[in-house]
Amino acid sequence: MTGVGQAAINASETAPRLSARTILAWLGPVFVTAVVFKLATNDGGRDPASLAVAQIAVVLGLIVVIVLGRARLGPIGASMLALSGLIALSSLWSVRPESTVRTLLLWTTYLGIAVITASTLPSRRAARVMIDALVCVAGWLVLVALFMYWGANNPGMRWYSTFYWPNPFAGFLLLTFPIELARYAGAGDRREAIAHGVLSVLLGGALVLTYSRGAWLSLLAALPFLLALLPRARRIPAVARLAGLAVFVAAAVMVATATVATGPGQGGSEVVSRAASVADAGDTSIQGRLAFWRAALQIFRDYPWLGTGAGTFAAVHASYQRDARFYARDAHNIYVQTLSELGLAGAVALGAVLAALVMTAARAMRAARASGDDVLVAECSTALVAFFAHSAVEQNWSFPADPAAAFLLVGVLASYAGRGETAARRHHWARWLAAVTLILLIATATMAYGAHHAWVAGQAAARQGDVEGAGRQYAKAARLNPIHPGYAALQAAIVMQSPVPDLIAARRYLARAMRLDRMNASHPLLLARYLMIGPPDPSRLDEAERLLRQSLQLDPRNRPEAYRLLARIHLERGGPDQAEQVYRDAAALYRGRGLARSITSLLLWPEVGTLLQEHAVLLMSSGRPVEAVEMLTELIQEDPTWAPAYIELARAYRRMGQPTEANRVLDEGLRRTDDEPLWVAWRMRQRGSGRAYER
Repeated sequence: MTGVGQAAINASETAPRLSARTILAWLGPVFVTAVVFKLATNDGGRDPASLAVAQIAVVLGLIVVIVLGRARLGPIGASMLALSGLIALSSLWSVRPESTVRTLLLWTTYLGIAVITASTLPSRRAARVMIDALVCVAGWLVLVALFMYWGANNPGMRWYSTFYWPNPFAGFLLLTFPIELARYAGAGDRREAIAHGVLSVLLGGALVLTYSRGAWLSLLAALPFLLALLPRARRIPAVARLAGLAVFVAAAVMVATATVATGPGQGGSEVVSRAASVADAGDTSIQGRLAFWRAALQIFRDYPWLGTGAGTFAAVHASYQRDARFYARDAHNIYVQTLSELGLAGAVALGAVLAALVMTAARAMRAARASGDDVLVAECSTALVAFFAHSAVEQNWSFPADPAAAFLLVGVLASYAGRGETAARRHHWARWLAAVTLILLIATATMAYGAHHAWVAGQAAARQGDVEGAGRQYAKAARLNPIHPGYAALQAAIVMQSPVPDLIAARRYLARAMRLDRMNASHPLLLARYLMIGPPDPSRLDEAERLLRQSLQLDPRNRPEAYRLLARIHLERGGPDQAEQVYRDAAALYRGRGLARSITSLLLWPEVGTLLQEHAVLLMSSGRPVEAVEMLTELIQEDPTWAPAYIELARAYRRMGQPTEANRVLDEGLRRTDDEPLWVAWRMRQRGSGRAYER
């Protein structure tokens, strides 16, 4: 054998072999960071396809780590496992099991991210590189937000990047900005300080321009924690550096806003006014959050021990809502929302997770100080303090990218806390039992996404008028995800759109939807609407009335159509007084609340405006035109673009013998809105005829 060949053999025999641990150490951190990037760049993790891919990938990775015996559970993993178990059990009593299963998949994903990170990080250098990658993800999101900002040319635009909502984007920045702050404050040389200072200005400026007051306050609350974690000798220099950095961030914000400001002195003024509004107790956002928290606590009082089921706040909140302006699918506070959904048992489980996190951070800090790497643990801990503080006032947990990034940092802390420890030895049967359980969750996530894909295809077929094709796709979705109530409701809708509507089948589908989602007012409302199609039938009207009252009991403030249909039933029975009372009860909920100028204007206001208009018409037909004029005038003040109100008001004035006022109303309506029926009424007026707007 030649010398070269023998040397090759010797080299292959002495080279380090790629063990499972080595492979995981290379792939684990890259894999987890890629998952967080995927979620963050796709609607903050709310995109169904991206979320399904992330969930399946993380659970598969968790299976690999467990089967190979490399999983480090630790206190944080054990507490998260206990919370996930409680979530799974809550599906037995949940008011909407599909939402609970979806929440279970999310928490399993967060558990997987934490365990994979803690189990695969081989060194502190790898941990630093992983955190650098997370900061790079945030930097990319900031550049996307800056591009959108300049494109919008609006200095008051709130930055939201690929989250498409500013407050959760601010939550993601809170997980990275404190990291750069800590690195800048503790930088040992000028080059390092400049690098981290520039990144801090970039991330800090973006955080300011989200206009998230909760994020600003959460950051201020976390900064003393950061200073306390730094070595005593570094604290005073760190304060000086942070003060200087604040000046640079303010300057960057002024420059950014000035580049798109439309008037002199406008750059930065929105930030100042937004900050000043924190002290305004009457602010709509503040009042809304207080309303959400009161509702969550009321749910907790009614379901104190086990709650209504994980992920069900959105389904239950409408029954406890006290103001039509403040509708939410999230309590904007993970702690009171957990109380409402899982009761005292959930509060204890979540408290155990937070306690385990504190314990893990403390152990990580002791281990890091021994190795001289305490700044890394301090930055991760500070970011988590800011995030969990922000979670008390915002809907971070509705955007999976935020908690996914948070548990990446938790995994980093757990890796430090467990440095030097070996993975716990467990029986083979326990590993395989865990693997089988996780495989079932993968199957669940896969089928749920398949059902969503079929729903998308069904929606496309319905838009093209292919009722039969839409029905097939909705049926497929219902087979793949049989606990989803929305698919059953869609099956009911599609059979009623067929050439020969099938009320019996629609009733069967909606009965199933009501069993799966018993707090949802839309299902009985939809069935009542179907029962009222066709000639009046006394028995069907009686059933429709019962269903409408059930709908209004479940959701008295967000279903104006239910009031309209209930009034219509009374009118068909010959009871105008009862119908007028229904309209009056509904009007008391909506009048004078500024709904047309609130965020509900896109969803709730069109139905509310129609309801108030119908009430005015009934008042006119009952010989009470003065009251009708008052209501229509108020309706126009609420929404000056509501064209039908001008026509009805003109009719009311003509009935009162005031044609001049009627003409004035039509002219005013044409100045404020461009509506074809209004133009027709105006042209008929010009010809000297009132037939176009007389009843």
